[in-house]
Amino acid sequence: MGLKGFIFTMDAIVAITIAIAMLATVAYMGFESIYPEKGYEELTYIADDIMNALTYLKVKEVKDKPTIRRLIEKKILSDADLEKSVLDLIGSFWYAGNASIAENISREVLEGIVDDICLNLTLENQTIYSSCNTQPKELVVSSRMETGYEAGRPVYGYIARAFLVSIRGKKDSSYVYFGGYEGDGNITKILTLPSFDTILEAYMELDVGSNFTLWINGNYSGFYVNGSAGGGFMRADKWVICNLTYRPENCSSFKEGENVITLNFTGNESYVGGGFIRVTYNTTELAPIVNVNSTRYRFPGIQGLINLYSSFYVPGNLTSMSVHLHYRNNYTTFLTIGNVTVWEDDTPTEMVVDIPNSTLASLLDYSELSEKTIPIRLGTKAFTIEKQLSADVVLITDVSGSMKYRLDSGNTGVTRDCCNGNPCSSIEELVEWMENDSNVIYDPSTKRISLAKCLDKYFVFKILNASDKNRISLISFAAEPGIRSSTSLTNDSSYLYNVIDNYPDNPSGGTCMCCAINKAYEILSSESSNERKKFVVFMSDGIPSHACKPSSANCHGTSSSSWWQGNCYGWQECCDCSYFPEATPPGYCLENCWPPSPDCCAINFVPEKCCRKCCACDCEIINANYSSYRVHQDLNATVYSIGFGPVSTCSMG
Repeated sequence: MGLKGFIFTMDAIVAITIAIAMLATVAYMGFESIYPEKGYEELTYIADDIMNALTYLKVKEVKDKPTIRRLIEKKILSDADLEKSVLDLIGSFWYAGNASIAENISREVLEGIVDDICLNLTLENQTIYSSCNTQPKELVVSSRMETGYEAGRPVYGYIARAFLVSIRGKKDSSYVYFGGYEGDGNITKILTLPSFDTILEAYMELDVGSNFTLWINGNYSGFYVNGSAGGGFMRADKWVICNLTYRPENCSSFKEGENVITLNFTGNESYVGGGFIRVTYNTTELAPIVNVNSTRYRFPGIQGLINLYSSFYVPGNLTSMSVHLHYRNNYTTFLTIGNVTVWEDDTPTEMVVDIPNSTLASLLDYSELSEKTIPIRLGTKAFTIEKQLSADVVLITDVSGSMKYRLDSGNTGVTRDCCNGNPCSSIEELVEWMENDSNVIYDPSTKRISLAKCLDKYFVFKILNASDKNRISLISFAAEPGIRSSTSLTNDSSYLYNVIDNYPDNPSGGTCMCCAINKAYEILSSESSNERKKFVVFMSDGIPSHACKPSSANCHGTSSSSWWQGNCYGWQECCDCSYFPEATPPGYCLENCWPPSPDCCAINFVPEKCCRKCCACDCEIINANYSSYRVHQDLNATVYSIGFGPVSTCSMG
């Protein structure tokens, strides 16, 4: 008859065990996903250990247990019985009809061996002892054969074993993982596949910087558009590379052994910010034997500027470690493990580097790295310094009257919020919607100021999240006065978002471009320094209507206050319309037709009666250009301009 020992984890422990396995999957290249039998195998070891203990533990070694001590005192157990195994003794009493004694001995011996699991000892499907009543979700069985159960008689037994040497077939998957940031350039990974019959599917989830082409073992395998498969802010795209019915030619590119997978980026943002590629297949191969005493981290291939942030997991006590690097870099290359730089070299030729355990052991505290996920950084020193440079940015927004028009015409537009026309619940939601081309904020009917406010907040988020050393100043402008609001340079994003929210939804006034640029000059010259990069980003929709004081500066005014030379409002047809007697004063169309538009002089549908085109914005344009030149020449600031609405023209002179 068969005596079996069952072991299963309680529900709460199952949850913890699964959670630990999932964490190990991320850090240790997915052993739980690739080898699902590993957790089961670990429980099997525990069950076998407990059964071995019961089998080889002598009764005399546990004679102090209350039940066994009483049996000895009552002369029920002989000296020969004390030489039996505990498992033999339990079976003997159970077979003799003394189930309660068998249960008491089992409980007293097994209690406290393993705290977080349930034990169930049965004989011929009848329970002798159970440590809990929890329904198992994961069950492991360990068996032993015992015969001749009766006190005082010898025991004989037989053991039969079965071995699995082949399988008909199974479905399995292999993975290759991408670290937190792998770039900047084209990325190559190695995916190893066992012997397989059929590739069922290839699939990838990646957070990429731009569009890319995929190559599998040198074979073109598709063009993938960033954001086209559910990706967005802090969210990966999910693409099917191939399956039995979709692009099966891609699946045929995979082979047994090492597969070279390359991502060739077509945009400037050439990186992968985490993810994986999974290949699912049919195979008749048993699970490979895993060497649990060692693990290996593979660096990706990077054709570009080496910039890698990743990690590796140490599953036990770290005793030795070595590093092999093969690269070519024109700049200084460094490798850090944890927070220690273990390699740095500026040789501009092809390098093959081997760092032995003796070197690493002298630099790293192995005890601090054991049983932990360790960050690893391989980078280019010049690039890292560039990334850490701080920047001061002045963001200028036009809040003049024309900014209330539609994006595509001079008619009044619709006021809209940033998240598809609705208020955003968070800045992260705003960023996600601003990167979605279907966002209604981009509809031509939207007010220019509505789009400008959303872009302002998106810009602030991107700049301040790029580095905690970056700072931004906000300026809103119109005319009379030229500056409507301004802030000092700051990295307080909440404050900046609040300032932008207070920009008017129904702006008014003229357009003094030089006022805003001169104000940016004042802020950068007084609050920035030579060590910081400087930028001015200018957003407007129109032609300048005002120049900067003093008026005697010959169109080179350097103040942030405006003046109007009297003949420039951005629409040539709106100036000096002497044929309109209803104008106030007579002959001056602007007073009778505000805001200005090409239709102002089209009263009675006779636009040709406008006596002349007098919209000579020469001084205002010259002043705006001069102010931009001055901020670049004196402060080495880079000036960018962003236009809203249809392009207007204005004659000079």
